[in-house]
Amino acid sequence: MGSEQLIAAAALVRAGVAVPCGRPLVTHPAVDNPSPALHYLTRLPSLDNAPESRLGVASDFIGLECHGEVQSHLDALCHIAFDGQLYNGWPADSVTMAGAAYCGLEVASHGIISRGVLLDIAALHDQRWLPGGVTISGEDLAAAEAAAGVTVRKGDIVLIRTGQALRREVDGPWDSGNLKAGLHPRAMPWLKDRDIAALGFDGDGECEPHGYANISAPIHVLGIAAMGLHSFDALTLEMVAAECARQQRSEFMFAALPVHATGATGCAVNPVAIF
Repeated sequence: MGSEQLIAAAALVRAGVAVPCGRPLVTHPAVDNPSPALHYLTRLPSLDNAPESRLGVASDFIGLECHGEVQSHLDALCHIAFDGQLYNGWPADSVTMAGAAYCGLEVASHGIISRGVLLDIAALHDQRWLPGGVTISGEDLAAAEAAAGVTVRKGDIVLIRTGQALRREVDGPWDSGNLKAGLHPRAMPWLKDRDIAALGFDGDGECEPHGYANISAPIHVLGIAAMGLHSFDALTLEMVAAECARQQRSEFMFAALPVHATGATGCAVNPVAIF
């Protein structure tokens, strides 16, 4: 994002309210979470080896798969290859077990900070969450934009709410890898035409089933490999939607500060929407 986008985003902070967009870490396996996060304490203050110092120290370890349906994360531009190429034509084999030579997470080490815009598709259809298999069209995006009273523009971070995170919270896990609402590939030109900077979802943006037999994850292919969009997946947007309703505006400053991990394909993240 350029300096103009940063300055414009900062000007949106008027109420002094920061709303988290990341879900809590999920440390137990489920049908949608085959690789749960690991979190355990490595040191306890009550068992300190030097009690005479009067100092107790607690430490812990956190480890997690940086992608998937449940843990909130940022996809780096090396996360997806198509026909042997990453974004900008870099070869897919430039990503090795040692990391990515190009398009790694370090590209985002300065932070992803810009104007955020919430497009609430579930609310547009007067539903708590969209049923699995429902596709979001460009017309849906335009209607949600009009309902929000905003105009999506260059450099924006567009957050698309389907209600997937809320559904998991209310009804529990389901096989969302094979049944979920998401964007139709033909909706991507709507976003491309507006030259946005990044996309965020309370799922991962994919519709399943999507009907394209010869391609997996078409939204990731188009968004990351073709358009060069960083993707925030598995967010929760319920608190953001509620704050937008309270503030009577659907634009805010969006800020995410990923770890500086050279060559990484992504990382856990807890972005904030600041009003």
